[in-house]
Amino acid sequence: ASSVNNLRRAISTADQNTRSQTIQPSESASQDFRSSLSSTSEEFQNIILIAVESLGDFSSRELNSFQIEPIVALEKHPGVVLNNGVVQFEGSTVPGELRELCGIKLLAVHPDISILPVDECLPKVLGGMGYRTWAIHGFIGTLFSRNRWYPALEFDNVWFAPELDEKILKANRCGIAFHGICDMDIWKMIVELKSDEPDSKKFIYWLTLSAHLPVESPDNTDSSACSQYPALTQNTELCNLVLKHRQLFSGIAESAKRGELDNTRIILVGDHSPPFLDNDTRVLF
Repeated sequence: ASSVNNLRRAISTADQNTRSQTIQPSESASQDFRSSLSSTSEEFQNIILIAVESLGDFSSRELNSFQIEPIVALEKHPGVVLNNGVVQFEGSTVPGELRELCGIKLLAVHPDISILPVDECLPKVLGGMGYRTWAIHGFIGTLFSRNRWYPALEFDNVWFAPELDEKILKANRCGIAFHGICDMDIWKMIVELKSDEPDSKKFIYWLTLSAHLPVESPDNTDSSACSQYPALTQNTELCNLVLKHRQLFSGIAESAKRGELDNTRIILVGDHSPPFLDNDTRVLF
């Protein structure tokens, strides 16, 4: 009942809190890429920006290495170039999305469309460079008004759960608070989408869902992998979250190894640190 009520409030407040919204420049994982677009033509045929739900940076280097290990291991794979870093951030999911799409700080869950710097955001910029653009999210579009502000950013295609159900055969559902299409099913569809019309340039933005707190136990994943880390062994939900992230990263890594991501730039970044309620867990990040 609590989840249903939270969902109702998230949708019903769409016309509230739009007054006095202010925009500031923001540090982002996409900033260097965005800056380069003004002076050079993009060299990659495909660009995939993935905002990973609740992906935080652990204070412990050991825990951080374990969480992102499937991606880091790609350093040994020929043809893959990795860059990594940390983005300082304040806010929730929607501000995290706008940070990466537009390079702005806007602390609002229902952004005022009229103040968004659309001409500076990636969908409009890349669309002007001949890229076809997609925004993809595995839940309903009315949540946090994404069905309004995604199109306002001038994406060519906006796909939420209803559209994805038409494109993914027997799509599985994941998630507790927000029960939507599983990330791994969407990733497989994105790989196929990227391969369609190989001569066309594509920009795909994807906000993941399966790692939203509270987290389900990952399917086909050995939870004993957490046993070597006391902080994960003592906290089942934290272990489940890390394994969810590893599951997604493993899927992306396997696609890279199979050559499915050739000529593709991927920007992979968390939307925000995981919003655990207890301080003992929050301070791990």
